[in-house]
Amino acid sequence: MVDLDDPVLTQAPVAFIERCLRKPVIRIRQKWAVMLIHLWRQRGWMNGLSNDQYQLTDAGREVLSAFLAVHQTSAHETVLQSLNIRLPERIPTAVFNELFFNISVEEREKLQIEHQIQVYVPQYFSLRTNQSFQLFLNSGELINCSEILRQWAEVTLPEKAIHQVSKVLWENPTQIQLITIDDYQTFHALPIHEHQVLIYAPIEHTQLAERFIQAQIHQVSWSHLCDLSPSGLSDASDFAKKLQRDLTLYLPTNLQDFIRQLGHDAAEKLVWPTAKLSRQLQIRLAYLLEHSRTVSQRQMVYAQKWTYEPS
Repeated sequence: MVDLDDPVLTQAPVAFIERCLRKPVIRIRQKWAVMLIHLWRQRGWMNGLSNDQYQLTDAGREVLSAFLAVHQTSAHETVLQSLNIRLPERIPTAVFNELFFNISVEEREKLQIEHQIQVYVPQYFSLRTNQSFQLFLNSGELINCSEILRQWAEVTLPEKAIHQVSKVLWENPTQIQLITIDDYQTFHALPIHEHQVLIYAPIEHTQLAERFIQAQIHQVSWSHLCDLSPSGLSDASDFAKKLQRDLTLYLPTNLQDFIRQLGHDAAEKLVWPTAKLSRQLQIRLAYLLEHSRTVSQRQMVYAQKWTYEPS
């Protein structure tokens, strides 16, 4: 068994070892490197070729790879220890990547496994409404959001809070209309009408919106506002499937005018997901589909009158 603390390994610069592993054949001319390679050849780790060129043997590649894995990790751990840093079990992805910025993605993944570290992207749940509600938590606590809503008509909660919600209690549940929006700018710009609850649901991370909607104890209506494009409609359909609901879109009543005046021609290679749309939606979006034009939710955001389709 090879001693990974052997001076012929520990005295070699990490960059030099990485170079030997990266290149199938290397040229050595520096005196210190020639002396080091001589010792490696004695151990059977390197073969000499012609014109000052050398090549790692299979045994040498195995030894250097093992040394690099152990000592690169140890070097980073030493730095963290010198700074009195103790890593928690969960670390935001961007923070973890900055701490270990000078090692490869594969090595960072190995560190996560070895130290049982979970990396994550912090997420927040946001809604806008004029309707008062309370959150009933798994712990039995009741959180009243009414005062916050009266002041700002908006509530933002961290991901861990939403995972603790078991029930959402509305003052007038039968009139509530949930509207999910997958664009943050549209979410903030869209005017709130009576009984509406606007929920930010980024399509790449709909879990928090799903959790909130599934915590409704009454049957409340739901619709979605998205870009009217092949990808936008496909994503909306997939989202509805996750919610186990039929897809209902929140659309301007004069949708055809928006499509005609602000729409763009869809790229020829894009295919409209008609198979994912109900017959009623296909009829409502007929002008869009027939003319193969797209219109974004940001372009529709200030429409004066809206409808839920299919109604």
